[in-house]
Amino acid sequence: MVKVTVEGMKAITQASLRQGVKKLIYTSSIVTQVMLFGKKGEMINNESWANPDEMPGYPKSKYYAEKELWSFYSQNKDKIDVATVLPGMVVGPILGNGNISTMEVIKSFVG
Repeated sequence: MVKVTVEGMKAITQASLRQGVKKLIYTSSIVTQVMLFGKKGEMINNESWANPDEMPGYPKSKYYAEKELWSFYSQNKDKIDVATVLPGMVVGPILGNGNISTMEVIKSFVG
């Protein structure tokens, strides 16, 4: 999963550059910065990164894809702007079997 996601990010960034895209906006995930709820009082900012060694497949793939994006940006900041959105929870209809981390959080609230 990680390799495919990172290769996909490479393809997206290179295609954006070739097509003259001015700003690339990527929807990542808060798990790239902090797994679960973090520590009480912990401040999260643009320099915060979670530990990929503690991540299962999906969060790890988001982590490495976002790292690839920022590496691309550091080499091309004169040609393209980059922004990421890091949602902490997605709410809406569930596709598939509903076995997603957001669903676990919601279940814990309602019992």
